[in-house]
Amino acid sequence: MTDVLKWIEGEFKYTEHYNGCESEHIFCAARKEIKQLRAQLKGRGHDTTCDGPSLPSQVKVGGFTHTIEDWDPREAESRDHFGECQRNRKLIRVDCSYGDRQSAKTLLHEILHVIYSEWSIKDSDDEEAVVDSMSNGLHAVYRDNPELMRWIADRLGGEK
Repeated sequence: MTDVLKWIEGEFKYTEHYNGCESEHIFCAARKEIKQLRAQLKGRGHDTTCDGPSLPSQVKVGGFTHTIEDWDPREAESRDHFGECQRNRKLIRVDCSYGDRQSAKTLLHEILHVIYSEWSIKDSDDEEAVVDSMSNGLHAVYRDNPELMRWIADRLGGEK
């Protein structure tokens, strides 16, 4: 991904706070600008997709294995999401068109949705119960999927 694209993505990010947690998002308007810039860059021969090896093919969460798929960017954009988790189908889909770092963040985000469901976390649970369940879920994911966790860590670390 080019420096110009990184700069545009950085300029339009905002941080959301919810129950003591932070998550970073890109404004929808910025997504349109990024899409336009990507089209221009592709026209000049630049690759704007994931830089490294493709997404891992699956993740084990608790007692279930979930398939991971690269999500068609047009469908993802029509739903205004970077990724989705279809719990009943045991499927996680990630739009990789925003590059490695966003793909890794999105995959981790979707895994957290699976943990939320598999560990039966409720919106009414107190903060300590939620954090305890999430940490137990993350521990299990890390233990059962060391290669996937390295894939995520490699893409979230450093300046990319």
